[in-house]
Amino acid sequence: MCFHSFRMFSVNNKKTIKGFSLIEVLVTMAIIGIVTSLVMVRYGSFNSVVLLKNQAFIVALDVREAQVFAVSARGTANVFREEYGVHFNTALPNQYIFFLDNSTNGTDNPPEYDATPTNEIVGSPRLLDGRFEIVEICVNSMSVPCEVSNTRTDVSISFARPDFDAKFRSEGAAVNSARVTIASITDPTSVRAIAVSATGQITVE
Repeated sequence: MCFHSFRMFSVNNKKTIKGFSLIEVLVTMAIIGIVTSLVMVRYGSFNSVVLLKNQAFIVALDVREAQVFAVSARGTANVFREEYGVHFNTALPNQYIFFLDNSTNGTDNPPEYDATPTNEIVGSPRLLDGRFEIVEICVNSMSVPCEVSNTRTDVSISFARPDFDAKFRSEGAAVNSARVTIASITDPTSVRAIAVSATGQITVE
């Protein structure tokens, strides 16, 4: 009787060991691979968008720097009343120029960067991140997309004491506003714009 009870106890408590088949393992690995690929692609796109936004804010801060320098009368006695500005040119899509207008002949009003050493005091060109470039300069309009008639190859945005107002000069003529658009080199549809109004308001769009 005791032997029979022991035998029943052993049979009832016997554990069944199961495992995954080769097909189940392969399917699981395939699903993990697909999900990982999707995450990496989305992460790359997200990272590019963030970097482009940061680049746009860097450019906007440089324009603000010119505004602050001008209003605070930064410089020597000889340039106390001269204007600080930032110059953009689509022919040089990977850089822009921060300049101090040193012209005293009165004909360059509002000033336009002309690369003449006696007329402009500049530092090194300010470079964009190699993944981005200037793709469009739009003047006299804040509409998107820019009208063909308002598209320009260059623009100088400058500021002078005592106002925070901005002045603009493009292709030799005075204009009322400017919007500079930068885009990803690998994805031209990913864009950000720096818009500057006549009142000196600087925004990133």
